[in-house]
Amino acid sequence: MYGVTPTGFNKKTRDIAIQEMRDDARSSYGPSIDVEDESPLGNIITIVGFQVGQAWDGQEGVYNSMYQNTAEGIPLDNALALTNNERLGKLKSSVVQNIIGLAGTVIPIGFRMSVIGDSLTIFETTSEETIPAGGNINLTMTATETGAKIALSGTLTVIDTPIDGITSGSNSADATVGRDSETDAEAKLSAEDKKQKSGTSPVEGIRRAILDLDNVFQAIVIENEDDVIDIDGRPPHSVESVVQGGDDTEIATAIFQSKSAGIQTFGSESEIITDNQGLNHTINFNRPTDKPLYVIVNITPNTDPDEGVLYPVDGDDQVKDAIVSWGADFAIGQDVLRDGAKGIINPINEIAGIRVVEVLFALTPTPTTDTPVSIGKNELASFSLANIIVNS
Repeated sequence: MYGVTPTGFNKKTRDIAIQEMRDDARSSYGPSIDVEDESPLGNIITIVGFQVGQAWDGQEGVYNSMYQNTAEGIPLDNALALTNNERLGKLKSSVVQNIIGLAGTVIPIGFRMSVIGDSLTIFETTSEETIPAGGNINLTMTATETGAKIALSGTLTVIDTPIDGITSGSNSADATVGRDSETDAEAKLSAEDKKQKSGTSPVEGIRRAILDLDNVFQAIVIENEDDVIDIDGRPPHSVESVVQGGDDTEIATAIFQSKSAGIQTFGSESEIITDNQGLNHTINFNRPTDKPLYVIVNITPNTDPDEGVLYPVDGDDQVKDAIVSWGADFAIGQDVLRDGAKGIINPINEIAGIRVVEVLFALTPTPTTDTPVSIGKNELASFSLANIIVNS
């Protein structure tokens, strides 16, 4: 039986359709009728069979488009909407920038600065501001493109659109990193994760509530179920939420509204949340501790065109950029490995013209090994251009 069956959709393939038409022809015109590919009738059957196969492919696509696990593209968005979910869209990186200059100077919309050593990572103003009497102003700049545009502390210093009265600018903190739209696979995983609705458990409910907030990139929630302080300092019967991105007050509110009564919160960040009875509650959480990685990449480049693609002139910079971009997707608590699906060797291997590569990394300068680096549950590995050396 083909089509929609009690066990799902059973598609008739092109080969089966052709064979059925051959059998029908022999049944109608006798077993001696020539229906092989070389015969006129066989050619017609093959052409029609191809069209029949395409029609069945289309039917299968329609069937699959109704379900999150099998839909793709826009049909997946439609399927997600049926369960009150949606694909996370593109988000631009943002940074708080300190601009120094002559008091009274107007900073227009579209004033641009880029990261030193990375002219393609550009941030711009989105509102008009005026430098006050003190000669400097803090304002928000956003990346000109969506995705994981990285501006580490003190690197957004190159003025791309010079203006009389503006002398310099810099960021005292890392930019909040943006993102690309979720892929189909990521959207499906998020939808599955959201089945754990807020308030359904001390861990997944709290995490889900935090992840639903704007500009939150990732979060983990760790609980101590025991009656004593655990090895990481969490009080008995408490939860620690570690959150990257998002607004402090919104995060604390989400934790308060989703945690179970009587459960303590743990962390160095704290906010006072007032409940519907007018009572104040101190809610604690943590930001991931930044763990900068130092990387040395030793490359034997291909310089012989007879041996394949040549190593690019700017290959060293490409390697650095690839590592930084790869590292921007690190999860809280993710260890740094050389090999495997999440190995640091992967972005390096994407660069053409490399014959042999050695990669060394550690949490201290001048690494000498490629031994895996352990990252704590509330820590986040980070990679910056300044901490990467490429020798080729």
